[in-house]
Amino acid sequence: MKHPIRIFGHVLLCSILFGIVFTSAATAQQLSFDGKIYSVTVEIENEEGEIETWSDEIQFQAGKVTSGFSKKNGFADAAYTVEAEDTDGLTTYYFSATAVSSTGETLTWTIAITEGFISGEASGTNATYIFDGKLN
Repeated sequence: MKHPIRIFGHVLLCSILFGIVFTSAATAQQLSFDGKIYSVTVEIENEEGEIETWSDEIQFQAGKVTSGFSKKNGFADAAYTVEAEDTDGLTTYYFSATAVSSTGETLTWTIAITEGFISGEASGTNATYIFDGKLN
């Protein structure tokens, strides 16, 4: 019979190695979004209650997210965090980021990406922009 402490040591070592591999995989997944550009349709409800729409691009580069709209309105590229969730063989990546403009306004991104499709919202001080689209 093997010694219980020796068995515990093997289990502990395997757990540590699994944790290192899992953490490395998450970092590699996050970096795989760099250079990706998504074409999106953006919607916002105006003061009259009408829906305005336009096309834009959301870009991921160097661990940050931005769009044409946010750049045009003075928001810096925003560093993001990402979490992955696997469901029925599909992985969905959930991103969060907050961009700050030169005037101190904030734009908070909430993004989900599954199989090349993107959806989410960007919430600013005065409005929430809803978007969806796909990888270019």
